[in-house]
Amino acid sequence: MSSAVHGRIGGIFIGGFAPNESDGNVTSGVCVSTTVATTWTVSSIANYENVRITAVMESDKTAISEPTYTFTPNGKIRLNTAPSTKPVLATFAYYSDIGSGISLGFTNWSLDITCDTHDTTEFGVTSPYSRTFLPGLTTWTITAERYWRTSDYSASMGYSDAVLVKAYWDRPNNMRYEGWGILTGASPTAPVDALVTETINIQGEDLLEVKSS
Repeated sequence: MSSAVHGRIGGIFIGGFAPNESDGNVTSGVCVSTTVATTWTVSSIANYENVRITAVMESDKTAISEPTYTFTPNGKIRLNTAPSTKPVLATFAYYSDIGSGISLGFTNWSLDITCDTHDTTEFGVTSPYSRTFLPGLTTWTITAERYWRTSDYSASMGYSDAVLVKAYWDRPNNMRYEGWGILTGASPTAPVDALVTETINIQGEDLLEVKSS
């Protein structure tokens, strides 16, 4: 049985708003899969951190649309269906100085991972008269609360580029959830008898990964 973990050793990092390539800290390139598989990893960069996949195509240059593939910040690409040929090409952007560590002032975070379900119940259902379902799309969201500080997250809403989120439940051992997301809300609260706080809401994009390194 695993040991319980106290929340005080957790933390969260929200930031590193993905810059434009003209900012000078982005390395772009092309990676190639080595097998006809549904999951593979960018292999042409030394550090698999802060990677955003910008396009995926089969070897004959046939584009694979984004709804049929997802990716993680460490460059892992997952295709819904194995490609018919190999290699598969993927262009990527690697943000070398996007940041890490802990965002200051936060006191808690909450993660929700959900999956849509689609009702497939038909006429003629017999005892025990139960509905049937198929799983659909998955999604994740993170809500984090912090004491008010000078940095203003609301100023960063509305950009097309995503933020990198690292939600630690055990920071000393680097245990965390990590993924790209879009900032969707920043809600300050100013009670008369307590500290000013702010709630940050992030809608996840692509895959959420559990990491320990």
